[in-house]
Order: sequence, then C-alpha cells, then structure tokens
Amino acid sequence: SFRTVFVFDSGTGGRRQKLNIPAGWVSAVQLPPDGSQLAVAADDNILRIWNVSTWEEKPSLVVTPVDRLTALDFDFRGTYLALGGNNGKVVVWNRITNVLVIPQDQLGAPVTALTFSPDNTQLLVGYANGIVRVWDFEE
Repeated sequence: SFRTVFVFDSGTGGRRQKLNIPAGWVSAVQLPPDGSQLAVAADDNILRIWNVSTWEEKPSLVVTPVDRLTALDFDFRGTYLALGGNNGKVVVWNRITNVLVIPQDQLGAPVTALTFSPDNTQLLVGYANGIVRVWDFEE
C-alpha cells in the first residue's frame, strides 16, 4: 500500500518495527546523524518523526509551502531538515527554533534529492528535469 515503513535490524536482518502512515504515500525516510529519530515524508505534506528507542511518534509537522513531499535530508549535526516537494518547493526546518526557512528562486520541477554539504554551508537540490541547484546555506 506504500503506507507502511518497515524497520529492520542491520545485524540480524530481523524486523524491529512496523510504522503505519494513516494517509499519503511514503516518499522518503531519513535518520539524523545520531540515529535517534526516524523521519518519514509522505505525499500528504506531513512529516512524521519517531523516537527510535521508544518508537513513540513525535508531533507531526505540516509543510504547507511544499506540495506532496518527495525528498528530505538532515544536516550533519541534525539541527536542520531540508524538505522538497513535487511542486519544486524546498523548505529548511530548524528543529531547535521550530522555524521554516524558504530558499529563494525555486524551480517548478519536482524535487528528487536533497543533501547538505559536509560543512553545512550549502544545500544541493536535485530536480526531476536533471537540474541540480546549489544554495549557499547560512545558519
């Protein structure tokens, strides 16, 4: 149904958890560098996050500027989470201050990939039309 995320133990191969997404199709999953949480993006524009030690779901974030979440990535410290959508919009969520930042000059093509540079100074965004845009990222 594409509304379920299965989490497996990399050492044993056994299933550790099954997460059901009530609406929307799962489009991307990501762990922050410390591995403490699991973020799941779905095309219903809701970002869901679970604590991986308790599997308790944290409050969800509705991402309104983005239409149908398609990609996400944590920065290397786990403070920021970039989210992209089918409408080409990108937002960066500061998880500490709970502020969304919207980079300028968005493209209309669907976002297919996002990644922060290792030093957190740039955000690279890949689009379905083959364009890769690099934004200077200032904290």
